[in-house]
Amino acid sequence: MTEELRLYGSGECVKTAEIRGYLIALSIPFQEWDVKKDKKAEEMVRALLEGNLIYPTLTYDGYYLENPNTAQLKNFLKAHKLV
Repeated sequence: MTEELRLYGSGECVKTAEIRGYLIALSIPFQEWDVKKDKKAEEMVRALLEGNLIYPTLTYDGYYLENPNTAQLKNFLKAHKLV
């Protein structure tokens, strides 16, 4: 089962904004969840990361990537055939 790419971050986070912009520039569809405003989004990230709230975190099809650098983000998108 394939799910849409999800970006968990914060509207106040520069790195979240950079990843958002990158995904938009590549026309990759994604859902964005603000962990500072949405308790369920925060709980989801904490469940993935053993209680830690680390963002930005991306999820796709059961896989996740926390606080990625550019190379890690590119590899994640490529590995899941999103680019």
